[in-house]
Amino acid sequence: MTLIANVYVDGCFVLFGDTLISSVEKATSASIPNIDNLYEVFPKGAGFVPTGLRQKLCIINSNLMLAWAGNEIFALTALNEIRSKFLDESNFTEKLIANFFESLDDQIKNECQFCVVAANEEYSFCYKWNSPSIVGSSLGLIDLGGSGSEFFLDTLRYMETHFYEDNLTQSDEVRKTGSLTSAVGKILGLCGRLNTNEIFTGSNLLHYFGGAYEIAYRRGNKFEKLAEVTFITWVIDSRKNEILIRSTGIITKQFYVKDILFIRKLKFNVAPGKKGVIMDDHYYMIFPMSGVEIVNGEKVNIPRINSRFTCTGLMWLEDDSRAPALGDFLTMKNDSIPDLEFTFDEDEISGLEFSKEYVDTLKNTVLEKYGDRPLKYCL
Repeated sequence: MTLIANVYVDGCFVLFGDTLISSVEKATSASIPNIDNLYEVFPKGAGFVPTGLRQKLCIINSNLMLAWAGNEIFALTALNEIRSKFLDESNFTEKLIANFFESLDDQIKNECQFCVVAANEEYSFCYKWNSPSIVGSSLGLIDLGGSGSEFFLDTLRYMETHFYEDNLTQSDEVRKTGSLTSAVGKILGLCGRLNTNEIFTGSNLLHYFGGAYEIAYRRGNKFEKLAEVTFITWVIDSRKNEILIRSTGIITKQFYVKDILFIRKLKFNVAPGKKGVIMDDHYYMIFPMSGVEIVNGEKVNIPRINSRFTCTGLMWLEDDSRAPALGDFLTMKNDSIPDLEFTFDEDEISGLEFSKEYVDTLKNTVLEKYGDRPLKYCL
C-alpha cells in the first residue's frame, strides 16, 4: 500500500508519507526495512508488487512542500515542472497553486495524487489534488492519498479510542515544548502504530508501507523534514500472573545525509538480565525524486542510534489472546539523556543498552494499565 497525508493538528500543518513503490513484478525481489526479502510475503508470480523505495515528500523551497502518490513517472514529470516554475517563488496564493495543477497534462492529473502545503508572508495553507478530505477526526482536517488511505483511517480511529482521548501518546516533556512538537508527536504516534503493525502482520499481504515514514512541517520561516527518529517496539505479555516486557529484537533509526533518507535496522537478542547483543546491522538508502550527487568513496557520518524523538510501540498480549492485540504508543523526547546507546568492546560495537529513565517510563506506562502486578524485563 501507499500513503500520503496532510494533517492540520494543534494549529500546524504536518505532511507525511510512506516510501513504498509498487509496480509490475521485476526479475529480482526488493528488500524493505520491515521485510528483508519480499518473496517471503509476495511470492514469485504475484504480479503487481512492491518493487522499491522512494521519498514521496518533496520540499521545493522554504515556502512550498508537497507529497505525491500514484504513478512515479508522471509524478516526477509534475515535480520537474513545479521546480522549474516555483523554485524561486516565495509569495504563494491558493489561486497560484490551483492554476498550476489544473494546467497539468490530463494523464498526470488522472494518475497522481498530491497533498500540498504552501506559505506566504501572512499565512500557510493547504491544497490537494485527487485527495479526499476527512473532517471530524481528533487531529482536525486531513487530506489523504494512496491505496492505504482506508487502512490509515482505521488506525486513526483506533488511536482516537485508545489514547488521543487521554493524551497518552506523548510524554509530559514532549507536550511542554509547544504545539509544533506536540503535533509532530501525534503524527509520530500514528507512524509508530503503522510501523509496528507491519512487524506483527506477516500473514497479511496488504498491510505494508515500506517500514519508513517521512514527516515535514513548518518551523519558523521555512519547511523542513523531521531529521531523525528511532522506532522501538515492545511486547507486553500479561497472560500469566507476572507481566513480561520483551523486545521484538528490532530497532530502526531514520536519518538524512545529503537529502538521502537512511534507514538503519538493528536486530539484537533479548536474553533476560543481559544487555542486548547486536546480531545484524543493516542500512537502506531511500533517494529523493530529485537528483543527488554522490562522490565515489565519500564517507558518511553515521549518527548514534538514539534520536531526539524515540517512538515506542507497545503490543499487548492479553489474557484472552493468542496473538498480539493492537497496541498503545508512547512518544518520548529527551535531549539530555539518551534513551539508548551502543556498548563497545575494543572500539567495536558489541551491543546496546537502554537508559534507566527510558526503562522507568516504559515500566510506568505498563503499570498504568495493569496496576501492581509484578513485572519482568527482557531488555
